[in-house]
Amino acid sequence: MAGLVSLLTACHPATPEDQLAAKPLLEAVPAGYRPIDRQDTLRSYWTTSAVLANPSFTFTSAYLSEVVLRVRLVPASAARRAKLDTLTFRPVAADHGVDGKGREGLNWPFDLGPQSLTSALLDAQGEPTKVFSARPYPLVVTEERQPDAGRRYARNRYSTEYPFYPLAVAHLGDSVAYVRVYLLRGNVPQADTLYAASSSTPPQRLPHEVDIPDTTRWTLLRFSLRQLRHSATPAGY
Repeated sequence: MAGLVSLLTACHPATPEDQLAAKPLLEAVPAGYRPIDRQDTLRSYWTTSAVLANPSFTFTSAYLSEVVLRVRLVPASAARRAKLDTLTFRPVAADHGVDGKGREGLNWPFDLGPQSLTSALLDAQGEPTKVFSARPYPLVVTEERQPDAGRRYARNRYSTEYPFYPLAVAHLGDSVAYVRVYLLRGNVPQADTLYAASSSTPPQRLPHEVDIPDTTRWTLLRFSLRQLRHSATPAGY
């Protein structure tokens, strides 16, 4: 059975504001593009530093918080009917300290840069046969709390990643956001590339495929978040 050998490194390209210029809005995801409709259950364990200081402490379900994060395509026709073009969309790079980040409640900024993931597809003998490069985009939803007396702190962190390039966002409170994105064309052939399975093996030239953002048109996505369970809040927090 084929396997994957992966190397993960971070990169943070800039997102110019002129990308918000008018572009066609997609009605559906074209064939050959990465699918975007999804639902994820995200979990976060949390307790206070005083509790963590106990050497016998163990995380149990009592310290678990869970949310369901749904991502759905909004077709161009549906967006027009709902007049979603009247929402205030901000470039993700300019979303700091507004509705998406740095306030009490749930914050989900979309300005985290993509990661670069390079994987080798292996045959049954464990030999590499093809190299694939992807650029997943992370999303970290943080729960910010402000005690009656004291500094605001990040209580829970829910993390995931997704296969599209976020461009601009319109937040509707804690639980809903509309995001304009560039879709990714999947497995686009490139020139062969050199790949070494390890530092002790000589590099070999292999077929190479990548995911590429389609910057000619954008897609509108609806993010919605629902809390399934929440751990108890200790006294004083």
